[in-house]
Amino acid sequence: MKHLVTAAVLACAATLPGLARAELIDLGAYNGWNVMVDPELNNGCLIQSARDGKALTRIGYDPAKAEGYIAIFNPDWKRLRKGQSYDLVVALDDQRQPVVATGIQMGTVHGAGVVFTDRKVYDEIAKARTLTVFDASGAAVYQLDLTGTADAIAAARKCQTGDYDQ
Repeated sequence: MKHLVTAAVLACAATLPGLARAELIDLGAYNGWNVMVDPELNNGCLIQSARDGKALTRIGYDPAKAEGYIAIFNPDWKRLRKGQSYDLVVALDDQRQPVVATGIQMGTVHGAGVVFTDRKVYDEIAKARTLTVFDASGAAVYQLDLTGTADAIAAARKCQTGDYDQ
């Protein structure tokens, strides 16, 4: 992942996918992830999980912009502000990558999102065992077990080809 992620600050935080604008279409569960379609995002497919019992993680694709995204919402992240930029480090296992995330909000829950253009990032996520997010001081603020994520990503890729039933 070292040089695969091309992070970009979102031009407008409201454009981050899946911010409760419309109902997502749930296509089923794969190893703790739900594969979903976002009709408001040109039927972009995503995987979503609340594996840790608290935070909601979404990994998806915006076909109109040809961009992928990772969004994490956590009710404890009350200090994050919609539209504000945050310097973070995302690690897939031991491979760390500095990113600039944008504060986002879903209802009353705050979060952070990062977009990327290199589709190989999905392969790196699928191979990894953990995803960890570090704040600017180097403290781990979020960690997610990625066991079984490869199956969910494969299902999302199949979804993105239009091979799903509504």
